[in-house]
Amino acid sequence: MSLRKKTLIIIGIVLAVMLIASYFLTQYVLVASYVRLERQETQKGVERVISVLNNRITWLEGNTSDWAFWDDTYNYAANLNSTFVEQNIDPSTFKSLQIDAIALTDTQGKLLYSEAYDRNKQELIEIPQSLAAYLAANNTLKSSLASNNGFGGIVVLPEGPMLIASYPVLTTDATGPPHGVLTMARYLDNKEIKYLTDTTLSPISIYILSNSQTLNDFTRAYLQMTPQKSIIVIPQDSNTISGYTLIKDINGKPALILKADFARDLYNKGRESASFIILVLISCAIIAAIIAILTQNRITLSRIKNINKDIKKISTSGDVSSRMKIEGRDEFSDFADNINKMLTTIEEQKTKETILRKSLEAEMNKRADYTRELAHELKTPITPILSSSELLTEGIKEEPWLSLAKNIYRGATDMNDRLDDLLDMAKGEVGILRLNMEEIDPISLIQHIAEEMTPLIHHRQQTLALDLPPVLPHIMGDEVRLRQVLRNLLNNATKFTPEKGKITIRAKRNDNNLIVEVEDTGSGIDADKMSKVFLPYVRLGEATEHQKGLGLGLKLCKTLVELHGGMIWVNSQKGTGSIFSLSIPIVLSHQKD
Repeated sequence: MSLRKKTLIIIGIVLAVMLIASYFLTQYVLVASYVRLERQETQKGVERVISVLNNRITWLEGNTSDWAFWDDTYNYAANLNSTFVEQNIDPSTFKSLQIDAIALTDTQGKLLYSEAYDRNKQELIEIPQSLAAYLAANNTLKSSLASNNGFGGIVVLPEGPMLIASYPVLTTDATGPPHGVLTMARYLDNKEIKYLTDTTLSPISIYILSNSQTLNDFTRAYLQMTPQKSIIVIPQDSNTISGYTLIKDINGKPALILKADFARDLYNKGRESASFIILVLISCAIIAAIIAILTQNRITLSRIKNINKDIKKISTSGDVSSRMKIEGRDEFSDFADNINKMLTTIEEQKTKETILRKSLEAEMNKRADYTRELAHELKTPITPILSSSELLTEGIKEEPWLSLAKNIYRGATDMNDRLDDLLDMAKGEVGILRLNMEEIDPISLIQHIAEEMTPLIHHRQQTLALDLPPVLPHIMGDEVRLRQVLRNLLNNATKFTPEKGKITIRAKRNDNNLIVEVEDTGSGIDADKMSKVFLPYVRLGEATEHQKGLGLGLKLCKTLVELHGGMIWVNSQKGTGSIFSLSIPIVLSHQKD
């Protein structure tokens, strides 16, 4: 059996036992069963709370029926004898009955007597107007008179929710006809909620439903409720789970959301059990891993160490002619043989690469030498033409000879500039283009180049605008080369900008860099040429009288800017002009300027 199979079998058995056992025991069997049991217990807890609340309403109905089915109440409703109120209703009555309001209405819903009790001041007060209006308008009271049956439930008033019970006023033996309806009510306030909490041993809270609901845990639970799913269970955190249920008012309309909180004892016990099982499985896996390590230490690790030592030695020395030596005939010996084959291939490729690199360097040097020699040979005859034509332009006054002399001078100057660009390109390709670095004021640099280029721009009936801040931090650079960059960018801008067009130079600071932009209102650049803008021998437009050239200007600009540690880029859209931008690092001593 191969070493690879031995290792895979040992590791596979350990991982399979650990993963399968932990997965099924903790997820599908243990934790899931505890979660289901927790939900069931939470639902039962909410049902207990509702049962206690219903018992409170039943208790209130009992007190109300005792007073409604009483001859004294029956007679009072018939003749409104004040003696009944004086003898039977005072603050102690409200305390003993544990109610906050009592009201008596006739068979037409007219209020015959009403009184409320202020628990804080312990005195009688008028019942809330909202309760009086509810009693006058509620059709349920009239149906109670017709059936001689009472009812109880919850009503939501502006003052808050109330437990309420109403019974028809009958004689002591529950005979009629009824002389009215007696109603007793108690606020479902914090004191009542505390009673529910103490009775059920579960923190209780309620939320009043209204037309304009804010999104919270109550309303989220309410949105999940259905006729088949009246209790919603939502875990709050690892220690608390809440049950929500809807409470309807006395007319059967949604009124309140009741929330009961319970400790997640079952869930935490499930997690503890799952953790224990996982711990046992991990312990088994560790033991198995130790056995595997001890076994493989003799079979594998010592040989891996030898292989690693040989590889490190070859890596440190860089001697790809060295070879690895390892005994045996298994995967490790095959591995060492493959490394040796790879080293042989690298050695051969390295030899070929060295030959190719030397050949390429020689070819590049030959090309650069040829370019320099060509530029030198071309500049030799250009120099006397340039000097002579300049003297002719100064000495000749008559036409057409003066125009001819100027044409010769401009042509010689243009040729000289192109030869300079070609020479700079050759120097850049072989890495011998050097900069004379000095501290430069960018505002002064831009203003001088603008003054230099203004005659040419005005000659082409274009305008040049400067957008400069009052102060800019200094930069380190070669002023001659930076002038060359800006001159090339302005030359390009004026070539591709039509008459009466506008060219703008702007500068600004961006973090630790100076940004200079040259914007024109010319023809723009085709989208398919944007990626080739800074390549050598690429022209941005069709060759015309004003666009002739070798296509080296932008490539040279890119080379010079990058030698300064900066970047150059372009944004352009066909028909709307172009913006060439470059960034140059700011001198550290001027970063706070």
